[in-house]
Amino acid sequence: MNLQNPIGNFNEVVDHKKQLNKIEILDPKMTKMLYQKNGETIPYNDIRIFNMPTNESLNSTEKSVDPSQNIYEAKLFPKWGICSNHKDSRKILGKIVYDPRNKAASVQCPFCKYEHGDKYSAKFSSVRFVLACRAGHLSDVDWTNEIHSDNNCSHNKDDEDRVYLWNESGGGDNIIFRCYGVWKKDASGQSSGNDLFEKTTCNQETRYLTIKGRSIRDGIECSGKFVESHSGSERCNKPARLVLKSMMSLRSPAILSSLVVAQKKSSMFHKLCREPLLQTFRNAKFDVEGKPDWDGDDIAEQFVIQRNRNNIDVGDSLIRDIRNCTRGQLETTFAELSKERDLITSGEATLSESENLAGELASLENTVQQALESGHQGTTSTTISHPIRWPSKISKLHFEAMPFNDIKVTHVQTGYSREVDAQNQAEDEVEQLLRTRTGDMVSKFSKHEDKTNDNVWYLGNQNLGEGIFIHLQPTDPSGNPVDAFSMFDKTALDFKKWDDHNSKISEIVEPILKNKIGTQFDRDSKETMMVQSNPLFVWWHSFAHQIITELAIDSGFTTTSLSERVYCIKKDNGTYSAGILLYVSAPGSDGTLGGLTSLVDPNILPKIVDNAERHLLSCSNDPVCYEREFNPHRSRGAACHSCLMSPETTCSYQNKFLDRNLIRRTIEK
Repeated sequence: MNLQNPIGNFNEVVDHKKQLNKIEILDPKMTKMLYQKNGETIPYNDIRIFNMPTNESLNSTEKSVDPSQNIYEAKLFPKWGICSNHKDSRKILGKIVYDPRNKAASVQCPFCKYEHGDKYSAKFSSVRFVLACRAGHLSDVDWTNEIHSDNNCSHNKDDEDRVYLWNESGGGDNIIFRCYGVWKKDASGQSSGNDLFEKTTCNQETRYLTIKGRSIRDGIECSGKFVESHSGSERCNKPARLVLKSMMSLRSPAILSSLVVAQKKSSMFHKLCREPLLQTFRNAKFDVEGKPDWDGDDIAEQFVIQRNRNNIDVGDSLIRDIRNCTRGQLETTFAELSKERDLITSGEATLSESENLAGELASLENTVQQALESGHQGTTSTTISHPIRWPSKISKLHFEAMPFNDIKVTHVQTGYSREVDAQNQAEDEVEQLLRTRTGDMVSKFSKHEDKTNDNVWYLGNQNLGEGIFIHLQPTDPSGNPVDAFSMFDKTALDFKKWDDHNSKISEIVEPILKNKIGTQFDRDSKETMMVQSNPLFVWWHSFAHQIITELAIDSGFTTTSLSERVYCIKKDNGTYSAGILLYVSAPGSDGTLGGLTSLVDPNILPKIVDNAERHLLSCSNDPVCYEREFNPHRSRGAACHSCLMSPETTCSYQNKFLDRNLIRRTIEK
């Protein structure tokens, strides 16, 4: 979308808001995490989040937007295509060009010209090979250079006018690329469907395996180009790798997630928690305190005055909400906003991923405990159902589960990496232990900087959903606390390997956290690695993947629509709390329809867990699968796509920190 030439109602003012402000997502927790992710270099109040504009949201009476109208401009990549829209069995490899007559992207194919009378073929497939490096660069293969190597072609032409043969036989590795010919302009010197085709005589060719071999031997230089940028290239000393464009690890996103499972702050807090509204509310409160019987109307009038003075942009809907608040509600909001402002001004409005997860787990556990103590099947908000408890028939572990409706989920992508390289041998042992990605993080294309007001906008989405929280019962039948590690035989080899690996990481990370060495962003990344390598985390993560597979059968949701949240939190007294939240979220005010939470039934969920534990005992790839031992470089043990590995959209941890052997030993004991 071109912000300089907006579509539909994007520039229209609605309730004193326009452009990105109309589709802003308000989530103080996510803002705090983004503030910390940026190393506190961007002012807290400048960090904003917006939702993706759609045809429906941009449509208005004055400026209509058709549901089928293209509202986003995209660039073709890769820029080379393969044409097979002809009777000749040979495929043509050519640069994708613009067909001026049919106004379509096309490949110039000599076989199509002979058969159909037009060299432009819109029926092509994009070439499946690209070049990428661990620094995040991505570019087309330089086919002309690869095919001709150090030899010159018999014709000096640009890539747009070159034609190569793509001869593929047998398996996908048996491909020969051969120089075939060039296009010459017509009599007027312009390119058209009547251009002349002339075969080359250089007879140059290369094989896919030859290019792949050069890639493995670091023989291909990186172009230094980012596909998102239209500017030139930058210097890069990393070797380029020949990879498939469809490879999931070619773009491995870094996503921050924020879940609100039990709203603690008032609704007005979320509407007023940003400057200048926050300070306006505080000033209004101070101004009316001299009036004994002040109420929401008095606060609202102060907002109207500031709006008329052009000091704030505030809509009628917010002023109406303030008027409808009771004095008690406004007092509560004032206390919440004062505390928030103190955090912002002191620079302490940060939230690490570990702190965020700890807060979520505490909220989940407290809600479960409150439901147990109340003895009710629900609350006035209909959000809570009474937790169910049962002993597993397979593992004999005592589980507890709780359904949660009205979960608010916010996702923001903060960057990506290209996982195209093997382990970097130049790194020392410490760097290898703490690195979960082989590619460097690229974050500069994940935010939009508004030059008019210094706001930095992140693209995100916020949905409502439902979920199931599962953990072990915190106490035994006698009321004694249950150790979170009680399922493990700590002398077992699989446990010891993970525990030793985690101990090495903890020895490095804990002093860094204690002495606050480095930036908060660096400390957060290291702390996350320490948590995720804990064998307790690996156990629950592996368990979550198998439960998701079982839930997909019984709930009607696909595995790609289900998401996971794994908790492994060390308390102040040295003990651990752990569990999983499996959830699904959908756009719209209604969220989902209860298909997942309805499974939290004493007659249903225990059977699902039993099936999951039973299936964890074996894999169709055994014995190959279970013979895979824990590998610290892969951060994974026995796991494959036939058992534990899930679709990339489901797993928040890149299918790492999984080990069926670790959990299998606890079930078999």
